[in-house]
Amino acid sequence: MRLGVVAALVVSVFAASCDRGGGGTPDLPDVFVCELQREICDRRDNDCNGIVDDADAPEYCEGLDNDCDRRIDEGADCTSFDPNAGTGWTLGPDSSGVIVLDDGSLTLEPPAVALPQPAIWIANTDEGTVSRLDPTTGRETARYPSVDRGGLAFGPINQPSRTALDQRLDAYVANRAFGTIASVTKIAGSLERCVDRDADGVIETSEDLDGDGRISIEPTRGEFLGVEDECVLWTVAVGGNDGVARALAVGLSGEDGEAGDVWVGLYNEQLALVLSREQGTQIASVPLGLGPYGAVTGADGRVWFTSGPAAAPFIVAVDPATYAVTRVPLPEVVETYGISVDGVGRVIVAGAWNRRWRGVAAYDPLTDRWSQSGTVTASPNDYPVRGIASSARSIWMAGRSPAEEGVLWQFSVADLSLTATHVIPTAFDLVGVGVAFDGRVWGIAKGSDRAFRLDPETGDVESFRVGHTPYTYSDFTGFGLNGILGASGRHRVVIEGCPSTLWTGLDLDASIPDETRVRVSVRIADTREGLASATWIGPFDPPSPSLALPPGPVGASRFLEISIALSSTTPGIVPRVFALTVRGRCNDVG
Repeated sequence: MRLGVVAALVVSVFAASCDRGGGGTPDLPDVFVCELQREICDRRDNDCNGIVDDADAPEYCEGLDNDCDRRIDEGADCTSFDPNAGTGWTLGPDSSGVIVLDDGSLTLEPPAVALPQPAIWIANTDEGTVSRLDPTTGRETARYPSVDRGGLAFGPINQPSRTALDQRLDAYVANRAFGTIASVTKIAGSLERCVDRDADGVIETSEDLDGDGRISIEPTRGEFLGVEDECVLWTVAVGGNDGVARALAVGLSGEDGEAGDVWVGLYNEQLALVLSREQGTQIASVPLGLGPYGAVTGADGRVWFTSGPAAAPFIVAVDPATYAVTRVPLPEVVETYGISVDGVGRVIVAGAWNRRWRGVAAYDPLTDRWSQSGTVTASPNDYPVRGIASSARSIWMAGRSPAEEGVLWQFSVADLSLTATHVIPTAFDLVGVGVAFDGRVWGIAKGSDRAFRLDPETGDVESFRVGHTPYTYSDFTGFGLNGILGASGRHRVVIEGCPSTLWTGLDLDASIPDETRVRVSVRIADTREGLASATWIGPFDPPSPSLALPPGPVGASRFLEISIALSSTTPGIVPRVFALTVRGRCNDVG
């Protein structure tokens, strides 16, 4: 019935709006009113002759396809602007993560993150601390309180359970704090970013003084400084009483090239809060429509949330630019635990469908399609699969075997087939899993007070002591954000046009392999100084996007600033941009 009403409405609007001369069969995709006197290629009957896209007019410089040949402004009276003025790419203070090769192309510089990575960060929930491990030796190099000295009481009441690293490898921890006020804490990833609060010229921080590879929290030993630790940068309270901060993720780098904002999900309040990376100041509060249990940033910059066991039958994505929420139904009623991303840009979850299916499900935002693995042999008891993470070619899921032993299941990224089952008998209650930059896989065993490291090449497993009841599902190695999402960089350049230029399009001469992406955003102002406060418009996808169509129109101005963002999900495979030109129309605008 509803489809019939819509179809009738379309015909009615068409008949009322257009004089149906000229013959042909109208092809009306949706309800509209004829507004233009001449036809353009947009799947609408703009000239009201009953024929869609019958344009034969010459191209006019406006960023539209006037002659319906799927090209824009070809042969039109556009002015071309070369942002590099024929001299090649010139990197400056607004360029980050990019280099210029000998062939003149702009491309990504080698990843700034050293391999292997500096640290593994593990939340010890029943102790209220965070362990920092050396990923090469497995030794615990520091242990920090999960709150600073700013007012929240230190101790088990905070119940930390998620950690995440940003692009500078600083760490964040979310404190669930059941029955009281939840919080998020930032810990410096390097000594240079710690703060000498007492101005004595020395950074007082946790360290392994006796060299035994484990931090003692006994005060007389001097290895754990508690809330006086000068590498614990800040703690901010989030939400109201019993809000329960469970989900935690860091967003992609912004236009300034710095680390992304911090996203924390409040489970009982069904909210996502966005915090600034510098001070933890709240930037936004986003209602999600589900209780967020886990979070991850996707390749397109959206932040994804899952609701956890026995909760909502969907996941949601939040656009960091508009805070618009998109709901994506799960293929069946599902109990999800972990959420992550894989090397081809899919959002992956670990879960159990109606307790009959235990495995990995992957959602591809590009195709709006779910895929799922076969079921694995797991514990018959509640929540047999937990954390999830991805390396370049494998997806890893943590959980328990029928004998209640720890298991790391290994799946192929290509087809989600199960390729190996790694049983770790001493890893009781294996909950979290993360991939390090050296390719080894870490499992966090809540019931064993240990972190386990698996070498996928040899099958060797080692274990390392941490604090009491480690409980970490999130990106505790930083590889999800800085590895799987790959290298990223950007270059910005300003073009001065005519006094009032209508910006209509741009053209990129670029090599963009499947594993990479190049996107362009722009902003305009009448003065060069005004660009700094202007709003970015985009992203536009190459090779020749129109600036007159969504996400535009860009409009008219004297100055146009262009931001070119490059990214890669695979080390060694990078995009190259050889040239960029911009089209505009002068002298008849404004």
